Amino acid sequence: MNESKQVVDQESISREMALIMNEVMEGLKDNDVVGDIHTDYQKSVTIQTSIRSSDKNADALKSDIEETVNEILKSEELKSVSKVDSYKVIVDFK
Repeated sequence: MNESKQVVDQESISREMALIMNEVMEGLKDNDVVGDIHTDYQKSVTIQTSIRSSDKNADALKSDIEETVNEILKSEELKSVSKVDSYKVIVDFK
């Protein structure tokens, strides 16, 4: 692969990941347990939270966050993202 193709691909990857991050951050902005958000290109979106696994509502909060992020990934705003269906949502407890 030539260098200019690699640069274009890298730019596309960066744009897609930034778009995912922005949409997920916006969609979860009102959720006070959400901390850092990380993406692994075409593999996963990881949401770090302040939820403790021992919290009585931990599983429900985790499910709510996963559902919200999955809805965001399927949104119209992310239709341009290649292989958006390949992303797995991971919610990490504290």
